[in-house]
Amino acid sequence: MCISYYNTHTTFNTLNTIEESSMTNNTNAFVAALRSEPSSTIGGNGMPQYDQIGGQFKNIMKLIQIAKDGIKSIDKTELKGIIIQGYLENPFILSMALLYIRAITREDQQTKLSISGMGRRDIFIFSLNTLYENDYKDIVIFLSSRIPLVGYIKDATGKSKGHEPLNYKIIRDYVMPIIIEGLKDDNYKYLIAKYLPTEGDKYFKIFLNAFIYESIIPAVKDQSYQNKIYRKYVSGLRKEAFLVEHYIHSNNYSEIDYKKVPSRAMLQYQKLFKKKDFERYSNFIEKAISGETTINSSTLYIHEIYHNLEQNKKNKISIEWKQFEAMWNNYPQFFNINGNLLTVIDGSASMKVQIDNGKPYTYLDVARGLGLYVATKLNTGAFKDIAIEFSRNSNIIDLKNKSLNDQVKELYNKSKIENTDIEKVFNQILKIANDNNVSQEDMPKAILIISDMQFDRSGYNITAHELIKKKYFESGYEVPLIVYWNLDAKSSPVKYNSVGAALLNGYSVGTLKAIADLDFKRLDVNSVTPEKIILSNILQPAFAYGDEEILTIINHHRSVFSLDQ
Repeated sequence: MCISYYNTHTTFNTLNTIEESSMTNNTNAFVAALRSEPSSTIGGNGMPQYDQIGGQFKNIMKLIQIAKDGIKSIDKTELKGIIIQGYLENPFILSMALLYIRAITREDQQTKLSISGMGRRDIFIFSLNTLYENDYKDIVIFLSSRIPLVGYIKDATGKSKGHEPLNYKIIRDYVMPIIIEGLKDDNYKYLIAKYLPTEGDKYFKIFLNAFIYESIIPAVKDQSYQNKIYRKYVSGLRKEAFLVEHYIHSNNYSEIDYKKVPSRAMLQYQKLFKKKDFERYSNFIEKAISGETTINSSTLYIHEIYHNLEQNKKNKISIEWKQFEAMWNNYPQFFNINGNLLTVIDGSASMKVQIDNGKPYTYLDVARGLGLYVATKLNTGAFKDIAIEFSRNSNIIDLKNKSLNDQVKELYNKSKIENTDIEKVFNQILKIANDNNVSQEDMPKAILIISDMQFDRSGYNITAHELIKKKYFESGYEVPLIVYWNLDAKSSPVKYNSVGAALLNGYSVGTLKAIADLDFKRLDVNSVTPEKIILSNILQPAFAYGDEEILTIINHHRSVFSLDQ
């Protein structure tokens, strides 16, 4: 949902402090370095690591690091402290980080803006509430105005099931103008309708009073009749909109247009569609497989699709396999990686941990799903359709000229689910290169490691990144950019200023956008650090949509950090 219907310009005095920000202060350089340095720790399998990445924005970076697991993963008092300290580090960088944490990777159909992010709602809402409670209202006004751009309108209505709602004062004072303007626009009112609170909901009265004040509905003296008018208005909107739940609740499956069913609803109601409307539903899936029609999947995490593919891999003619194959095929390619990037997938035992209580997905699902998607769909360079899976040993996985079913089986069969010997991966890469006299030009320019980072201790008592660099120096090859996609985030294999390293967190494909934006042909690996890649991801010009002042600040920060060089 775009925000073109809302004037987002704000008097953003708190954030517009470029010259006074922490990145331009006159702190003693060594004092700043001491404060930026993270603590050393030991990973789950003995490899030395860091407790966090550190840096001048260490609390903001820590917030991004922990956001992927949501609010259940951390004590709320500790989380509030991280948010407030992040604000004190730099309110503007914090605001961009929070937008990135919430942002759903997508292209807005109205504005054509490409937005990428982690897709986490709960940390974003909790942060807004915390900032409001501490009277940092300028940043709350700005972030509230961006909710329809980076998330869903349900973030702002208190109808977000299973998540802490926005403080009612934020909704009343800052978000309600967005909703009111949206309801006056035929392009957006139906998107809003589904998430409007109804009688008995926590924020029903706020919306009722606002609708009366804004003449959305007429005012009457009788409260019971007033509630009825509101119900009738909302019900009418929902009937006019295509809401699949409306047809399910009325048991009217024959009227469902499956092409219009949203991604998550398609995942949620698949068994119901099969049971209640098998013939129409199966015909739709067959057409989606053949390309005659499309099936929505863009707002899912790629591992949600991959998990279901793996579960149904033995029966590729089943309606279940075909649905998720169609969803995989229709999953959008938001960007491409035009360079020599090699994908490495951690298949060790620690990756079998569930990423969210109550859901079946594991780190292994995430690594395999992302790895397969990157290697076969995003990668357009020399290393397209090839990957390495590792555990006790390192295994090359050739995915070229294989069906999706065979690719999924290949990933599944190569995983031994044992220990996490990252050293074996680079021993294999460098041995093959030396044995075959491979030129530097044909070597990977970047290596993407998708892992929980619980690497086995080597015999050198150094971090994984130091170990990889040592291997390359000894082999005579130049060290490539090592991209660590940290799925667990309990610790980090690199710190903020580790040279030749990038750090990604979360489960969204959009996290890879900063790597895709690199010019691999001219890339100076030694100019890349984890902090620069994270800042490049969060300082997105798209977040300034509709506000030239904010765009100026974003571009200033990108210039200061040399993010576009």
